[in-house]
Amino acid sequence: MHETARWNHPLDLDQANVLLAALVLHDNEYADQPGATYAEWREDHLDTERELRVGGVLYADHKPQAPKINPEVLYRLRCQETPHADRRTAI
Repeated sequence: MHETARWNHPLDLDQANVLLAALVLHDNEYADQPGATYAEWREDHLDTERELRVGGVLYADHKPQAPKINPEVLYRLRCQETPHADRRTAI
């Protein structure tokens, strides 16, 4: 079972980038993209990744090089209500 996320403050830019990378990049190593691979990029962001792991946002059960987002956090990200502009005042 995954630990409950204890993160209760907004993410800074580096933390948000690490979270997005865990969500998108580690499953796309096969993609022929220019620039650094996820593994190379991750090496430069290990301290931030560690912060997110300690806070319960990320975890890695068996593959520490491929962190995943805590399911509770992922649920909150996906199910968060999106603010909509008031249609009566929209131009």
